[in-house]
Amino acid sequence: SVVEPLLAKLRRRMELLRSAIEVARAVPAEVERADAATWLEGKLSRPVRGTVTVVFHSVFVQYIPRSARERIERAVLRAGRAAGIDAPLARLRLEPGVSSFEVRLTTWPAGQERLVATCGSHGQEVRWL
Repeated sequence: SVVEPLLAKLRRRMELLRSAIEVARAVPAEVERADAATWLEGKLSRPVRGTVTVVFHSVFVQYIPRSARERIERAVLRAGRAAGIDAPLARLRLEPGVSSFEVRLTTWPAGQERLVATCGSHGQEVRWL
């Protein structure tokens, strides 16, 4: 039956949601309400000495307007150019690729990008490279 696979998928997603809620309850995080591009531009406006700054996003970019994507790219690249050994920057992202979802890591000051894993949607069936 077509219904059973759909129910199984729904159950897996509900398990993921429950797990995420447990983590959110156990690990308090400050939540700021802001436009993603504006928030990131502000956070990346100057390097933080003695700190690795990490920009992480997951299955996100296709849901924002092109103008916001372009602003985010510019902010990350500008921060990458300003990064140094004493204030490195890393961008870790899980986004749709050509034939599967891809986990990519870019690090600065060198600006090296690596494909570190591929996976199914929502991070299932991860294949580390």
